[in-house]
Amino acid sequence: MKSLKYIVIALIFGGLVTSCEDSLEDVFNELGKVDGPIVSDLSYELTDADFSGIDSSTEGDFYEAFKGFPNFDDALENIPSILAENLPREENAKVLLNIDVVDLEIPTVQEQIEELLNAQEIELEVEDYPTVNSGAFLPLEDGISSIETLLESKVMNPVEGQKVLVKYKNFTEEPVPGSASIDFNFQDSFEGWTAVNEEGDGQSWSSLSDFIEMSGFGGMPIPNNDWLISPEIDLTGQSNLKFQIEQVISFSTQLNLIKILVSENYTGDVNTTVWDEINLATTPDGTGSDFVLSEDFDFSAYDDKVINLAFNYRSTSTTSARWRINFARIKFDGTGNLEGPTENQMTYFEFDGSGWSVPNDITMLTAADYDAMGTEFGRPGRFDSFSSSVLPEDFLSTFLTTKFPFVQERDRKFLVYRFFEGGETGTVTRIDLYSFEENEWGIEDGIERMPVEIRFKFKDGVWISDNATRYTFTESDYNLIVAELVDDADLSDEVGNLDRFGNFNRATSATGWDDAEVLKAVNVVLRNNFPDTEEGEQFLLTYLIFDGSTMDEELTVILGSNGNYTIVTE
Repeated sequence: MKSLKYIVIALIFGGLVTSCEDSLEDVFNELGKVDGPIVSDLSYELTDADFSGIDSSTEGDFYEAFKGFPNFDDALENIPSILAENLPREENAKVLLNIDVVDLEIPTVQEQIEELLNAQEIELEVEDYPTVNSGAFLPLEDGISSIETLLESKVMNPVEGQKVLVKYKNFTEEPVPGSASIDFNFQDSFEGWTAVNEEGDGQSWSSLSDFIEMSGFGGMPIPNNDWLISPEIDLTGQSNLKFQIEQVISFSTQLNLIKILVSENYTGDVNTTVWDEINLATTPDGTGSDFVLSEDFDFSAYDDKVINLAFNYRSTSTTSARWRINFARIKFDGTGNLEGPTENQMTYFEFDGSGWSVPNDITMLTAADYDAMGTEFGRPGRFDSFSSSVLPEDFLSTFLTTKFPFVQERDRKFLVYRFFEGGETGTVTRIDLYSFEENEWGIEDGIERMPVEIRFKFKDGVWISDNATRYTFTESDYNLIVAELVDDADLSDEVGNLDRFGNFNRATSATGWDDAEVLKAVNVVLRNNFPDTEEGEQFLLTYLIFDGSTMDEELTVILGSNGNYTIVTE
């Protein structure tokens, strides 16, 4: 286009255009009188104005929104008028454009994300683990393979593409035999405990994916007095009781405001009930973000009793801790489960039509992943989450580059992470889709685009397609080939096989069709179906073959001056 501009300027100032009122169309008409072609090949890049002009009556239509075309044929229909306005009218001039075909039939990114967020959740029970009474996968056990097999019985009548989110535990070191226990695992559940608000407006106990949480912070410390009361716990017949809890307390060292209580006579009113406080030796210090597992606290005072436990949280106008509890446990004599430190895991599994497997395009951030992005102030590892002041987009591109060093163009990853929204919402799960393009990771825009090259030529005063015409053989085409070539002695075996199976046998055998023989059949079909084709026109053909299995084969041919089609090899 740069050279064209200089030609137009030269013509204007050289006297070919004598009036400032002459239109650009007149200029191009004059250009058409110049001996010989100005250019043999042009390129053109469609502009926003071009897309807006395709359907000027509708604002914000498909073309304006997506800067592409819904299919190849639509591009063939709409581009010629754009070229007529922007390119010279030189006979036999050719132009190449790179366009996007936008497939809206493919689910949008948001629809895929919502599918993941709404996926069925399955939490493994003690009996689901391969080792009896383990309650978690041992370090040397293949948990993923076990879950893939387990899902065959846990999910009835799955459909292809269906996803489930499985929650499970892994031992981080070899467990040891332990006592039996009553466990309250606070993952996505209060486990039947009841919240009681004594003081505070807007803050209350919340149940999150990995723990329960209470905080009196709402932009500033707010006075609160909130309880969480267990259901009745019947310890009749149990002895040598121990109590254990895994918790973390952050943002306040006034630990006297946070109490773990027990009562033998809960009245239903926290204020008329006699409570005993559990004073643990191993507790969080109020400044960290890592969960602390307590010692086995001597709970034998409640052997053979019926009790209620309570978590009592208080905050003031000057201090408001954040209290998170992973689980609480009462142990007693018995064969019991294996014991040892565990970590909670969540993994998506997808059904492919025949079995379950872990999709490789979903990555769920772990505590180690957050820590790898930094644990100091302003970094995700400090609280194992993002927030409005620690934005995921500031860290995740670099995280992906480090975690997945060997990737290819257009690789995609759904990243599942935790985001602190504050207020009553607390911490939620969010999902973003990142794709690797031009050597870097970025958030996917959600539109499925297929880059396509499309060619036009200027002939007889208009821009027309210079692309191969696409054609797929039908059953009648195969029948036509059989009828036309049945008497060809060189193709008797091949035609007989085609007549029987309805495809070209491309295997090396007596009935196999080589390239020259396929081309002979192609000429039969195209001469019959497209009798008015002009020299130089191309066809992109699709037909059935057998080469160990039945499949499609494509072939591009061009009509020569002798009336025969030949194979385009470039």
